[in-house]
Amino acid sequence: MIRSLFLSLRESEFIIAAKISGASTWRIIFRHMLPASLGPIVVNATLQMANLIGVEAALEVIGFGVKSSTPSWGNVLNSSMDYFTLSTEPWAWIPPALLITLTILCINFIGDGLRDAIDPSFEK
Repeated sequence: MIRSLFLSLRESEFIIAAKISGASTWRIIFRHMLPASLGPIVVNATLQMANLIGVEAALEVIGFGVKSSTPSWGNVLNSSMDYFTLSTEPWAWIPPALLITLTILCINFIGDGLRDAIDPSFEK
């Protein structure tokens, strides 16, 4: 992602103007290209964090991931994956499932808010 951002910024008018004015390559990178690409990088990081939480929980539910003695929402869901628990004890699996969903939604909303704050010209 960073490479594609830098390749698109390389052809921008302000980068060409910096080259013409005699700025060094490292100065152009650190003073112009990096600040211009920081917004999309931060937004992508927040959205990837939500994705990683969902993947970790899904891997825990199917039995892969950290040890079963380590507390995680996926381990709680994995321990309640029998018919008796699912049908008679909903308090064992509904709260962790809701918390995983709410956490992923909140992080996605934070990423959307950051995108709107950093790049207000972005059209939905």
